[in-house]
Amino acid sequence: MEWLDREYQDPRNQEISEFTHETGIHVKVLPSPEGPVEQLAMWKSLLGSGAKVPDVYAVDVIWPKILADNLIDLKDYVPAQEIAAHSPDLVANNTVDGRVVALPYNVEVGLLYYRTDLLRRYGFRSPPRTWDELEIMAARIQQGERAKGHKSFWGFIWQGAPTEVLTCNALEWQESQGGGAIIDDGRITVDNPETVRAWERAARWIGSISPRSVLAYQEWDTQNIWKAGGAAFMRSEVEVNRLLCALGLWDKRNRVIGIESLDPALAKVPFPVPTTYITVLRNYIDISAVAGRQILGNLARFSPSTDAEAFMRSLNTDKEQYGRIIANGCLKLGEVLQLAAGNDIKAVPTPENTTAWPIPFDVIVSAIPRLQPRYFSISSSPKLHPTTIHVTAVVLKYQSVASDKVPPKWVYGVGSNFILNLKYATCGETAPLIAQNGSADPAHTPFPLYAIEGPRGVYKQETVYKSPIHVRRSTFRLPTNPKSPVIMVGPGTVFSFFYISRMLFYIFLGCRSLPRFCSRARSLARRTIEKNGPDALADWGRISLFYGCRKSNEDFLYNEEWPQYIDELKGKFTLHTAFSREPPYKPDGSKIYVQDLLWDDRSKVADAIINGKGYIYICGDAKSMAKSVEDVLAKILGEAKGGTMEVEGAAELKLLKERSRLMLDVWS
Repeated sequence: MEWLDREYQDPRNQEISEFTHETGIHVKVLPSPEGPVEQLAMWKSLLGSGAKVPDVYAVDVIWPKILADNLIDLKDYVPAQEIAAHSPDLVANNTVDGRVVALPYNVEVGLLYYRTDLLRRYGFRSPPRTWDELEIMAARIQQGERAKGHKSFWGFIWQGAPTEVLTCNALEWQESQGGGAIIDDGRITVDNPETVRAWERAARWIGSISPRSVLAYQEWDTQNIWKAGGAAFMRSEVEVNRLLCALGLWDKRNRVIGIESLDPALAKVPFPVPTTYITVLRNYIDISAVAGRQILGNLARFSPSTDAEAFMRSLNTDKEQYGRIIANGCLKLGEVLQLAAGNDIKAVPTPENTTAWPIPFDVIVSAIPRLQPRYFSISSSPKLHPTTIHVTAVVLKYQSVASDKVPPKWVYGVGSNFILNLKYATCGETAPLIAQNGSADPAHTPFPLYAIEGPRGVYKQETVYKSPIHVRRSTFRLPTNPKSPVIMVGPGTVFSFFYISRMLFYIFLGCRSLPRFCSRARSLARRTIEKNGPDALADWGRISLFYGCRKSNEDFLYNEEWPQYIDELKGKFTLHTAFSREPPYKPDGSKIYVQDLLWDDRSKVADAIINGKGYIYICGDAKSMAKSVEDVLAKILGEAKGGTMEVEGAAELKLLKERSRLMLDVWS
């Protein structure tokens, strides 16, 4: 028997296997086009031509009447009680001229998700029962959350992209409003006041309780925002397999499971259920994080031997031992379980070389924190790339510290190496292995590989790979008046773009694609001068970049580009560099940083900010660099105002932030 299915193939393998075992009939699942339009066209072609295969077609809920002429009446083959077991509405939908031409096997239902914690916080005892109630509740919650500093919080998100799901949403709005289902009893009824009222209400949401970008949202977009950025990054399969083996779940990895909270008022299940063991470890919990000391003590009682239990309790109680072995060794939970059981953590984990621990899975879910979103700055401008997003990231890789228990190993950042995997796959490149089969010392950890194709391959379309992401609105806004001075401060790992007046001036610090954008920026400057003469940039404000890195020959990115900018901008652009790991040093021998350069140029900085109404942009580490830069700015402005850093300087900085003339893109 041939089965032509458009999706859900993997979950059906078990059912097909059972069917073959019971009937002796072998089922072959045939490939099909990706898009529904192409699928329907193929179905019609095969059925219309009288093709002998396939025997079974998977059809969309709206296709039975379209294909009915070429489908058999299932009432002649399926017992009546079995048909009656399905939803009457679905059976009616699949009945054409008295013939049951299809039966449901998978039903997708739209659901409204709501935050019980926020309902309680703002005095609501139950979720909304009408769209009007939802609008009121969403507005109140949104206002309250934004007042607490969550400026990007929205009350209601939904799928507004021109796709099938928007049609479903619109039908829900109008049907629940009493506007009918477009066609009722064979009559077109959509043109009625209730439908108009429902659609006008939805339009009113945009920009009020829903972001304007909702008009481009699809299912994954809203899911990622709902998950606070979403678990967008797939986990390294080596670590997934390691923990599956250590928990004795290797043979059960694809088993569907449900997880319930014993007290929903105190804690809710932190990811969608039902799910599978491998999905939880791969997508939802941070199994690549260093194992915490407390969790080791909690897991000691599940140890497979007395030696393993003693080792786990020792790590839990002895901070020095924990720091030396676990923290310095950057050991993940799976590695700790292997180490405690006496397994070889350098070998590729298998059920044969890994001791299974009888740890209940709910204990693992409760003990390991959720996989958090990784935020990256966008290093491209929508002015030049309106349909694509460019991300520049330092790919994190460093070596752990060896101890008497574990040798050194390479440690990889989850998010940046995921992006690198996407790059390799998209460009058809082979990821270089740091070590083959985990056998080399000291760098014994193989390059991490990810399930970038997604569940059932939904993230891969031929040679194109997708990844669910959420774009947060940027707070960086450069002055529209080119006469305003601009001061930019950041380390070499920062990347951002700056749009100055009519000219696109890019600074992609750490971006490999900078050269092709630089040529465009220079050509725009040339055209400006060609149009308005050699003095076209004379009244532009001063543009200063205070750039800090370690060494001029190591991480001074695009050092060959900066002189070209200086020339193209006719001296309006000034670059100040601080190389902290090479001369010159301060008279006392200490390092020079960007804040020191700001202080050296304090007279021009103060004049640009106070008299020129200039704008300051700071990027970098919030704990040290950004704070030090703000302190120096406060000192400069305080002295320029004839006062002190603590009083006049602090007041000036506060005013600049309130007027969006001092903006920060920092991390901690």
